[in-house]
Amino acid sequence: MEIISRKEAASKGLSKFFTGKKCKNGHLAARYVCNGVCVTCNFENSTVYRSVLKQLINSAK
Repeated sequence: MEIISRKEAASKGLSKFFTGKKCKNGHLAARYVCNGVCVTCNFENSTVYRSVLKQLINSAK
């Protein structure tokens, strides 16, 4: 993957950038320009959130 800064990616209209450095959780992945979050961390957090939300909805039925 090509190393590109957040500022550079934003000016080119890209949605993601890659620094070549690991995130705080140790993932070596692209990050989102809008918030700087690692794509892998975002996927993991979304999966957990959807699981919890599904349980809440099912318990309310």
